[in-house]
Amino acid sequence: MVNRQNSAWIACKWMFLGALIPGLLAAMGSSPSSGSPPLSSNRRTTVVDVVEGSSPAIVAIEITERDHHEFAPAGSGVLVNARGFVLTNFHVVGGARSVRVRFADGKVGAATLEALSESSDLALLALSERGQDYPYLKLGSSDNLLPGETVVAIGNPYGFQHTVSTGVVSAVRRRLKPPAGGAHGDFIQTDAAINPGNSGGALINLDGNLIGVNSAIFGQGWGLAFAIPIDRIKELLAEYVRREHAMGFGVGIENGSLLVNDVVPDGMAQQAGILVGDQLLYGNGQPLEGMVDLVVCSLGATASNPLRLHVKRGDRELAIEVSGVPLLWTGLGLSGRESAGIDAHTNVPKTSIPVQVSSRGVIVERVRPGGRSANAGIVVGDIVLRVTVHTPTGAHDCRVRSTDDLVVIVERFSDTPLDVIVSRSGQNHTFRLAP
Repeated sequence: MVNRQNSAWIACKWMFLGALIPGLLAAMGSSPSSGSPPLSSNRRTTVVDVVEGSSPAIVAIEITERDHHEFAPAGSGVLVNARGFVLTNFHVVGGARSVRVRFADGKVGAATLEALSESSDLALLALSERGQDYPYLKLGSSDNLLPGETVVAIGNPYGFQHTVSTGVVSAVRRRLKPPAGGAHGDFIQTDAAINPGNSGGALINLDGNLIGVNSAIFGQGWGLAFAIPIDRIKELLAEYVRREHAMGFGVGIENGSLLVNDVVPDGMAQQAGILVGDQLLYGNGQPLEGMVDLVVCSLGATASNPLRLHVKRGDRELAIEVSGVPLLWTGLGLSGRESAGIDAHTNVPKTSIPVQVSSRGVIVERVRPGGRSANAGIVVGDIVLRVTVHTPTGAHDCRVRSTDDLVVIVERFSDTPLDVIVSRSGQNHTFRLAP
């Protein structure tokens, strides 16, 4: 039999608790139906804001290698412009047969190798899907880093995507041999947790700017990680743009403004209507506050995808589109496209220099009418084997194994007679290119 006194007492207790709980919840700033409690201002720190703003521009890189067809995690990368160009390490993608990237939201996109620098342990990728604006990080500066300042590292250690770690700048200008080999270089040292898979990811300051690309760890200790300084990367990007997207104008800084100070006669800029003295305001809709902004927005500029400039000329503002062309096209008069016939053993990256690389030399796929090569007699299908440079000190024979070899020759000896030795139908021929 139920004890009625106990039942009455239990009912009173539940009534008391029922009246008390709403008050307690109200005092705690919540109610049974209000969901998660609001975030306190102490939790939303600068680091949290940096992570939220930067994560969409960080990608996981997956590759397939020779004799393997399944994609596997390889490292990390960071988008540096809206056209879809991604910075990463050479040792992440150097041996890749194919590359794809995975975004923070899970979307996957194919990518191509645009440029590789083993000595600097850097690589530049281009997302294959164009025509959309990608999230990207603004390039900061590494010259004024302060030992002790807070930094954020975002990457994909051991395949754990978009992992965040924080630390400080432990030291700057650390002399270190890059993981992929090459000469010793200056690195940023940090104690932010960086592990295998973080390579190619971003090191970011509290302004949300990219200050380095994570590259190496010191395996004999804990909290010893290293990143390639962004200012060194800027120099390499500027060289790449000058070589691959030669648009025919030079700029300088005057009173804080970016001004055109040189226009190449008959170059792409002159044809587009750029004049000396024009002030560059925007590139592809982004403010141009310095040289690096122009370099970054110029990445990927071609005839079909030109650089959209907004310039000020006197009291007028004008919209001008400037196409980019490879240096070999303007220097030697060679052009073409990459084909499936590339010898995979050479590990030569796809570049916007449109010629095909074989194990023997460089295959010419297009010749510009009226150019140096056409006038000399070089035709489509010729394989460039060597170039003999004639200087006052004598003749110098240069072996051509890649498009980069040709670029170096064009840059250094543009005003020098060149003898180009090509293979045609199994026989070697020599053609003299006038300066």
